[in-house]
Amino acid sequence: MSPLALIQIFLINMKKRLFIAFTIPEDIKKDLLSCQEDKKIKRFNLRWQRLKNLHITLLFLGWQDEKKINDILFAIQKSFLEFKPSLIEIVSISLGPKKENQRLVWAQGKQNLELENLRKMLIKNLKEQNVFFQEEKRPFQIHITLARAKGRELLGIDFQKEVFFTFLPKELVLFESILKKEGVEYRIIKTFNLKI
Repeated sequence: MSPLALIQIFLINMKKRLFIAFTIPEDIKKDLLSCQEDKKIKRFNLRWQRLKNLHITLLFLGWQDEKKINDILFAIQKSFLEFKPSLIEIVSISLGPKKENQRLVWAQGKQNLELENLRKMLIKNLKEQNVFFQEEKRPFQIHITLARAKGRELLGIDFQKEVFFTFLPKELVLFESILKKEGVEYRIIKTFNLKI
């Protein structure tokens, strides 16, 4: 292996792929994943998320230097000091993210201004800590990824199922996303219990 390749491996190992997300109650996770028995979906070769991996991503931070983790934790702590959790409402299961690029089965939630304000506060506080990441250009949308297509088999398929689940978020978590051959593994770096 060349010295340059070794340096690249070393540098990647000093970085972590991070995101900030809300946990979901276990009973709701089970109910959401029961959609895989639906006849319209069952016939496709999909990679279903494991129960323990279901979450609502608030902010994807991408690759971050390990040295920045304390700054990220400080920004999270500061952001939700004034956050008042409000009900998260999950109202449908469909294919996404867009009709012309359907590759996910996901549950979608109603707009939640409290979560949007928390997200804006997180972005502001992370920038103040010199934590930089690629901001999403599209508006924030509550969603839970349930499955991913391995190819293009979901293109042109029409699937929409109304559901209704509500819960108060109780935990905000800084996760590390570890990419593996058999799928993504999520490791908890720190959990913040929200005041309800």
